[in-house]
Amino acid sequence: MHLQELAEHIKQTWVFDPKKYPVIVGQPPHRLSSFQATHALLHLVSETGKLSDLMEQYQHSDKWHKVAKHFVLTGVAKVILNALQIANAFEISAELIEEKIHATLRAANGKNA
Repeated sequence: MHLQELAEHIKQTWVFDPKKYPVIVGQPPHRLSSFQATHALLHLVSETGKLSDLMEQYQHSDKWHKVAKHFVLTGVAKVILNALQIANAFEISAELIEEKIHATLRAANGKNA
């Protein structure tokens, strides 16, 4: 699945339904977008916290448990999904994200972004 397909899938899958989130009832579109971004950010922070806990435990151990790889994979996947949800809330396309990634990589390599 390409980034654009994934972003579209997220947009269609995670719909913010007022029945599930009563706080959004009657909110104007800009408030709804803000709620969506904030909600996704809270999930993203939660996942990075889980990854942080795992990494901190690893620093106190000389062994890397196979189960840790599963948790890292799951956490990274959820971070990407939530980051795309935030981008969707701000109507940032996958194409713009890809362009920014390339520009950031060029800048990191000392080339003009």
